[in-house]
Amino acid sequence: METILKHAGLVLCNSQTTARSFEIFAEERGRAVPPIAVLPPGVEHSFSMASRAGPRTGRPYFVMVGTIEPRKNHAMILQLWRALVDRHGKDAPRLVIAGKRGWENAQVFATLDLL
Repeated sequence: METILKHAGLVLCNSQTTARSFEIFAEERGRAVPPIAVLPPGVEHSFSMASRAGPRTGRPYFVMVGTIEPRKNHAMILQLWRALVDRHGKDAPRLVIAGKRGWENAQVFATLDLL
């Protein structure tokens, strides 16, 4: 952060909250705040093509969004969902996983391929 304050001609932040935190950091140190631009993360084009009608069912659902990789622990979610389905059958909420396949997650990919 000190290096950014010393050298930056423009600071790009991903949210207003991040920008404000950076401003506070600079102000607490008595440093001039360089110009800041807020650029929210982009959204893939495929999301803008989705229907705006909302869910197509009245059944509850849970959405997990992000690349499918070990650090996000999809294996645990799949185990939990299997237990929910065992306990509640058709009344269990649906699980929706939206994301590209990442790395070193063969067991999770194999489970998803069976569904």
